[in-house]
Amino acid sequence: MLTAEDDPADTIKPRLRVQGANLSKCHILGGMYDPDDEDDTADRFVSLSNVGVIEEAIQDIGDVKLLIIDPIGSYLGSGTDSHRDNEVRGKLAPIAALADQYGVAVLIVSHSRKAAATTADDLVMGSRAFTGVCRSVWHLMVDPKNEDRRLLLSGKSNLAKKSTGLAFRIEGDPVGAIAWEPDPV
Repeated sequence: MLTAEDDPADTIKPRLRVQGANLSKCHILGGMYDPDDEDDTADRFVSLSNVGVIEEAIQDIGDVKLLIIDPIGSYLGSGTDSHRDNEVRGKLAPIAALADQYGVAVLIVSHSRKAAATTADDLVMGSRAFTGVCRSVWHLMVDPKNEDRRLLLSGKSNLAKKSTGLAFRIEGDPVGAIAWEPDPV
């Protein structure tokens, strides 16, 4: 997992634990440094420009099934304009190739923009390339009729028929667990 917003100790691990995850199979790729460079003693942020570092982590961990990048905008690297299709595709293409090479699913988390759009896929912040490169796009939103209920709704789907949506609530305190509803939306 590449995560820039949630603290592993007080947010990610407790959430994984309450969902029953095997924490020995969960890894967070933090910073990186060059051990051959005497002046490089502090971790530097990993970005999608560092596909080699991500690939090395996949090889070292072994049997990786899922790579989560949360949020994608934090990992584009300096100098990348997230609104330019060609620049976004240039960053995502090597990750897609890496996923194909190692049989890893990639889950990209992106935030929605505030402006109106004609389709939910157009609400993704930044370039349309974020949804264009993906084979499947899902949208998470608060149910407009019930603020305690969340909806996970299918957007784009290139690999299968478009699916029905799912609904869930977050239950428990202080760490919430996802309680899925049995019926499709």
